[in-house]
This record gives sequence, C-alpha cells and structure tokens, in this order.
Amino acid sequence: MAYLTSFNYGKLCKELQLKDNFKITLEVFLEHIFNDKAFFYIFNKLELEYLFKYRKLLADTDEFVLKYYKDIPNKEDNKVWVFNKGGRTKYHLSLNCNHLTNDFVDFGIPIDIRKKGNDAIDEYRNWFSTQGYAQQFKEQKISKQDIIEAFNSKYTKLGYSPIQDGSNLLVLELKNSGTDYVEQQQDVDMLILELNELLLLYRNAFPGQGDRIIAKHNYLRNKTDEEITKKMKEIFNGNFSGEKDKLEDLRKRFKQAHEITFKITQKLINYFKWTYNLNGKSFDPTTLENFGLVCCKSCSSLQNLISIKEL
Repeated sequence: MAYLTSFNYGKLCKELQLKDNFKITLEVFLEHIFNDKAFFYIFNKLELEYLFKYRKLLADTDEFVLKYYKDIPNKEDNKVWVFNKGGRTKYHLSLNCNHLTNDFVDFGIPIDIRKKGNDAIDEYRNWFSTQGYAQQFKEQKISKQDIIEAFNSKYTKLGYSPIQDGSNLLVLELKNSGTDYVEQQQDVDMLILELNELLLLYRNAFPGQGDRIIAKHNYLRNKTDEEITKKMKEIFNGNFSGEKDKLEDLRKRFKQAHEITFKITQKLINYFKWTYNLNGKSFDPTTLENFGLVCCKSCSSLQNLISIKEL
C-alpha cells in the first residue's frame, strides 16, 4: 500500500482534472460535498471542484477514477520555483519513511525575473544552485535574510526591484503535514455553528449580486493590474476604468473573500478527514501511479533492496 502526507493529498486534489462533461451543479454539491445549498453559492468553480475531489477521492477512489477522472499529461515546469520544476508528487510505501516527516522547502523565482522569460529564469536557477544556497539554508548556515541580501546585492544592479527585508518571496517553508491529519473528535454541532458564522460574515461583506460576482473572482488577488482590468471589463461589459485606487480596492476585496472561503473550505476538509478516518490512510500504488505520482526514491530503493534479498 502507499501513503501520502496531508500536503501531498491536498496537492493531488488540486492537480487532478475532472472530465469535461462533468459540472458541479447544486445537486452534485448537496449529494457529494455538503448538504446545505447556501454554501454552494459562495464558491467559485475551482473551489467547488477542489472540495468535490477531496471528498469523493476519499469516499470511493474507484468510483472517482471510473466516473469523474480525466487523464492528462504530466505537468510542465511552471517557472515559479528554483527546484520544483513541475516535478511529480511523491507517495511513500511505508509510514516509517523519513521523507514523510521532512519539512518542505523550495525557493521562489521573483516575478520580475519570470517576466523576462526562460533565459532569465535559467540564469537565476543556475546562480542560486552554484552559490549552494539550498544546502546552506538546510544546514542553517544562512537565513532567509542572507538570501534576500545576496539577491539584492546582485540583481538590483541589473535593474530588478529589491526584495524587502523579512519577505517570504524567495523561500517557501512548509512544516511537515505527516499522515496523522485527523482530529480524534469532531463536534458536528460546533462545526455547523462555525460554518454559519463564516457564512454570515461573507454575506455581510458581500451583500449584493455585484459584490458576490467580485468575491467569486478572488483568484485574481495575485494577478497583475492588466489581468484584473481585462477580467473586470469582461464581467461588467467594459464598464470598468481600471484606476489604481479601484484596483487596490478590488485586491482588498478579493483577499477578504478568499480568506473567508478558505476558512470555510478548511473546516469542510477537516470534516471530510474525520468522516473517512484518514489517520494512516493507505492508497493503491497503481492508482497513484495512474494519477501521475511516483514513489519516493528512498522507498523505491528500499523496496528494490528487499526484492534483491528475496531472490
């Protein structure tokens, strides 16, 4: 059997694609996600699909594969990270694998460099690797601030914007999520109360139809001014001027909407984990391979060693 960290399970649910002819309707939401239609109307398409995949894959993996899963090629390099170049998500063959308890660390490529194209991205990756920053950071010989100062020293001379002190743009650290990701107790009445409080907060923040249209486009919060302006003109039939103060206000509203729906999503996910008793949850390795995952090198090497000894 195979095992996933909570982080990698969530990552898998984001990456899996649903068949083109399948839509998350209100009826699907009530049957397969959460039996309260009020929550259906606050999520956008991506959020609904994520919740559906998260629960359905736990509830019945075989049915998910047969009825809903769309096979797609391996993902390409998204040019966002120094080392995670579109790499395939890992699964593990043993709960004792050390990599199940390792923290995740990668190093971001600043957006100004990404805008310059592949040559600039390759140069940055090569510089970062040649300097040995990843290993030094892992060994705690340097800090985030040291990397920021090194970046500013080199790249501001080349016309790039400096990275602010204390920023997390260059280093992403995620504490290990492990396989024990289920609360032992779940107070369902308290869950419903907390969800309804968040729903009320959402309705007060976005009372009108136009407000809720904006809220559903919260994924635009990290997009450029040009991308936001283009989308708003599409939504409001060209009736959007794109002044800087309006864009800043929109970003605040996108962020607010995302924060509320994210909290609701997390509470629903915790409920799914508890419902399907995810502690130590195992998966069929063949199914995970078909999803595009690969066995971690440590587990694979150990498995090969065991196979050789058995010959």
